[in-house]
Amino acid sequence: MGLIGRSGARAALLATAILILLPLVVPAQTPGDSDGDGFADERDNCVFAPNVTQADQDGDGIGDACDRCPGTVADVPDPRAPVRIVIDVSGCDLSQRCPCAGPFQSRRTWRRRSGYLRCVRRVSHRLRRAGRMTRAERGTFLQAAGAVSCGRIVGRAGDLDGDGIPEDGDLSGVAGDDPCRHHVTVGCDDNCPKRWNPHQGDVDGDGRGDVCDRDADGDGVPNRRDSCPLTPNPDQKDDDEDEVGDACDRCPDTDTDDAVDARGCS
Repeated sequence: MGLIGRSGARAALLATAILILLPLVVPAQTPGDSDGDGFADERDNCVFAPNVTQADQDGDGIGDACDRCPGTVADVPDPRAPVRIVIDVSGCDLSQRCPCAGPFQSRRTWRRRSGYLRCVRRVSHRLRRAGRMTRAERGTFLQAAGAVSCGRIVGRAGDLDGDGIPEDGDLSGVAGDDPCRHHVTVGCDDNCPKRWNPHQGDVDGDGRGDVCDRDADGDGVPNRRDSCPLTPNPDQKDDDEDEVGDACDRCPDTDTDDAVDARGCS
């Protein structure tokens, strides 16, 4: 091999060695600070949201920059003090996850009291499993939840059914002059002012919500006799005779003797 050939081979080997060693000499980023705000993760009250001031106005240990429930207050009985703060990873306590007035971050009231109590049981179970609440504390909170009136539908001024949709939602001064269209919930009047219907369903678009409309789909057949109460089918055709009309039957070939659900499926 000539001089030039030997020099070229050495250069190729040197280049390969540099490529192999390069990752070993490139300095790594500072570890332990996921959001790069200068606070190590173990001391950062918002690990994934930069917050150089570490502000925490409600003092729950979750920084304002990532706290989904600002304004947390102590609500769990503590043997060593009247009450203490118990929160989940989002900065929300039990009273915030299951407000007395209605579901979490919703304009609606609870549809049934059982919904409120179910929420309290579910959230307190999660806090208990996460080691944030003791068994005794959970039991005390559940007992307190059972003694209050939370979860009962209570109408408010301007929203008698408590579904979060005002009777005069368009602020015209006249309740009911602009009923909400199908699944429109903002800037319109409650299309069933005396029945809880937060989604404002109105399949036939007649201005009367489905839950208070005797013929919800407008096909001329009353709901109580309609084989598809939310799908227009004036002929009431039902080929498989399962009492679910063909127009809304998801399983149109079921046997006559099969018990079916509301979709027509066994």
